[in-house]
Amino acid sequence: MTATAITRPERPASVQRTARTAGVLYLILAVCGGFAEFFVRQSLIVGGDAAATASNILGAQPLFRLGIFAEFIGQVAFVLLVLALYRILEPVGRNLAQVMVAFVLVAVTITALNMLNQFAALHVLTGGPYLTVFDAGQQQALAMTFLDLHHAGYLIAQVFFGLWLEAKFLEIEGQIPLVQNTQNDLFAEDHRQSGHTKIDDLLGHLELDTPVLGDSPLRDVQVRHDFDTAGQCRL
Repeated sequence: MTATAITRPERPASVQRTARTAGVLYLILAVCGGFAEFFVRQSLIVGGDAAATASNILGAQPLFRLGIFAEFIGQVAFVLLVLALYRILEPVGRNLAQVMVAFVLVAVTITALNMLNQFAALHVLTGGPYLTVFDAGQQQALAMTFLDLHHAGYLIAQVFFGLWLEAKFLEIEGQIPLVQNTQNDLFAEDHRQSGHTKIDDLLGHLELDTPVLGDSPLRDVQVRHDFDTAGQCRL
């Protein structure tokens, strides 16, 4: 008797590459989003003070534009990230994966359109001659209005960002029983195969002293039965 080798299911290399790509995209999203929100907007925008905000933006126009560009790159990475996660999670739960993608697309759409408010604020402060009909105070107030609208749109987008995280966590939790069942199946198969291998070795070297069975075919059956019974008792 020969033992049959167990072939363990291995994770496809393509899925591993997709997971690494998703990790890189997640990092890009976090860095770009954090830079735009905490390093740029929170350092330049002074809540309730239009004059100070206008002065900060006009004094750091390249930084303000870089913040807008970073936010745009982050949203592109966000779309690519959810597509990568969909590829990984879709075999586990297609419907929930589609819901996750939908939430991200809504959040990205809101965020992308909301960036126009930042451009509008910058344009009001640095625009063409036709804006001379507004005095400096009015331009500052109008720019602050656009920035307030951007903040409101940012909060709305965060609602869908939170729903995306919830859908993603539910999807990952759905994989845990699948992984556990696979591990249990592999453990049971390993134990069964190991037991049969030990029996084969035993039958190859053991000289039975059983007067009843002797060298009859029932000798193999009897030893295998005793061995399996002992193994089950240990479990």
